[in-house]
Amino acid sequence: MKEIIEEWVDQLLSNYPIRVVEVDEYMRECAEKIVRAIVDRYDGKSVDGEELENAVDDLMRYIASGRERPREAMKRLFALKEIFTKRGYDFAKINEIIDEFLCVAFEYYVVCKSHIYELRIKEIKNENEMLKKIMEYAEKYYSKKQ
Repeated sequence: MKEIIEEWVDQLLSNYPIRVVEVDEYMRECAEKIVRAIVDRYDGKSVDGEELENAVDDLMRYIASGRERPREAMKRLFALKEIFTKRGYDFAKINEIIDEFLCVAFEYYVVCKSHIYELRIKEIKNENEMLKKIMEYAEKYYSKKQ
């Protein structure tokens, strides 16, 4: 399982030119929980849904905050299928489990991206409001001078 985690983390972080220890640890922690849940499901064991959802949420927050396009971000998640199948996991079984994970991950990704866009809009509105106040102040200041 450790090999799967390491390979996946390497793929998740492959577009970052500089690897930061804290980011590596954060991604490894998320990946470990997700991979463990996938392996447990594969083995027919029960999975702590809340822990898995929290790990997926954390991972998607990080991925969604990046500058890459959504398809490139999601492509890194799809790499899990190849990583598992090349290690002898039954494709049909692992494919179904990972597809389920991908649906959950995509949902979190969309929510995170949406939140980021809302924050950007709010920031632009605040900047516009500030510029408006500056203009009003400048008008008052220069109208008094004349």
